Amino acid sequence: MIRIKHLLTTALPVAAAAVLMTTVPASASTSWSSCSGSLCDYGYVDGVYASIKDYSNDGHGAGLSIRLRNGAAVRVVTRDDHGFAENWFGSPVAQARICNWDGGDLYDCGGWRHF
Repeated sequence: MIRIKHLLTTALPVAAAAVLMTTVPASASTSWSSCSGSLCDYGYVDGVYASIKDYSNDGHGAGLSIRLRNGAAVRVVTRDDHGFAENWFGSPVAQARICNWDGGDLYDCGGWRHF
């Protein structure tokens, strides 16, 4: 009986914690940049929030191509060169990448960041 009680009070809680840690993503903010020489655009993601800042002098806007955990594909784009844009979503961000924005399409995208 002591061994069963010991198992219930030590091993099972540890196993349950391990399962939770692998299935529930931590909410950690991440910022990164995409640069061509000294021309950089900056992305930021924190859970259900994402923003993009265009600091480059390339004459184009910047955008984030985003995949949410619920499967939706969305984007956040600046209105013009040197702009800033942000958005809150109903589902956490799963992946995002920084792209150039020409007013209609995203192009020259960097690699995906996973959250």
